[in-house]
Amino acid sequence: MRNLRAVIAAARGVNILLMAGGLALAVWQSLAMAHALGVYDAAGGYAENDVTRGYSIGVIGGIGITLLAGTALLGVRSGQRWGCWIDALVWLVMWFPAGVGLSMYISESYAVAGVVCSVGIVVAIVTYYLLPVPTRHTRDLREAAS
Repeated sequence: MRNLRAVIAAARGVNILLMAGGLALAVWQSLAMAHALGVYDAAGGYAENDVTRGYSIGVIGGIGITLLAGTALLGVRSGQRWGCWIDALVWLVMWFPAGVGLSMYISESYAVAGVVCSVGIVVAIVTYYLLPVPTRHTRDLREAAS
C-alpha cells in the first residue's frame, strides 16, 4: 500500500510539473513571438510565417501539453489507470515542440528530446502496470469513503 501511494504521488507530481511546464512554454513563446513581431515592425518589415512558425508551434504545443497533463492528472488522481496512457500521449506530443525549442541551443535537439520523451513514455507505461486495476469493489469502497 505504501508503494502504491508513492507511485500515485509521483504520477501526480509529474503531471503537475508537466502542466506548469506546458503553461510556461506557451507564455514564453507568446512573449518571444510578440517581441519578434515588434522588432520586425520597428524595422519597417513585415513578419511572415517564417518568423512566427516556430513560436506558434511552441504556443500550441504548450497549450496541448497543459490540457493533456491536466486530464491525466484528473485520471490518476481518481485512481484510474487510463491517466497513464494520456501521460504517454503528453510525452509524444511534447517531442516535436521540445525538439524545435532545443534547436536554438544544440544541434542534436531532436535526439535529446527523443530520449527524454521516450523515458517519459516508459515511466508512464510502468506506472500504468503498477497501479491497481480498479474493480467494482474498489469503486464502491471509494464512494463509501467519500
